[in-house]
Amino acid sequence: MDQPERFVVSCARTPQQVARLRRLGAAHLRLWGLRDCVETAKLLISELVTNAVRYGEADEIGFSIFRWRGELRIEVSDGSPGHPKVKRPNPGEESGRGMLIIDALAKNWGTSLDGTRTWCTIAAPDPIALSPGIWCEWRSGDGTRLASNALPSPDAAIHWARVQGRVVAVAIGVPARLLLGLAVRCVA
Repeated sequence: MDQPERFVVSCARTPQQVARLRRLGAAHLRLWGLRDCVETAKLLISELVTNAVRYGEADEIGFSIFRWRGELRIEVSDGSPGHPKVKRPNPGEESGRGMLIIDALAKNWGTSLDGTRTWCTIAAPDPIALSPGIWCEWRSGDGTRLASNALPSPDAAIHWARVQGRVVAVAIGVPARLLLGLAVRCVA
């Protein structure tokens, strides 16, 4: 990926925008193939946008989310020159945990020099690209997987199954001819 994948939007600084930006961010992550990041990102988006709604000074919130080089960055600008701090509220307090949650879940977080933009990052590795081929498994009679591999062609799968069959036989301590009771499964 040479260029970052990016989503940028501005909206009114109202409480309804928290859920809206959380949904939009999650939709873009799924579009980019980052399903494993969705739940963490939704929580981080909620906390950043909630802080912007509560403490911001501008009429609008700027929101961006982008992925580049294995990292997902979430940014919210609110016009407030303040720098958020991680607090340790008492158990009975109903609020004040937003930056504590961000500090715990984010790989990194911070603010712009002027304090008007708060950001956080999480790891976002490139999705695994599936390539055509054949999946092979050796399984025991009870279904336990003994060996598996993805191969590019039927010939490679047959060769792997024969070689791996001998390896499985040695590993479980039986003569190779007794492996006839085990199943090898190949799926294209």
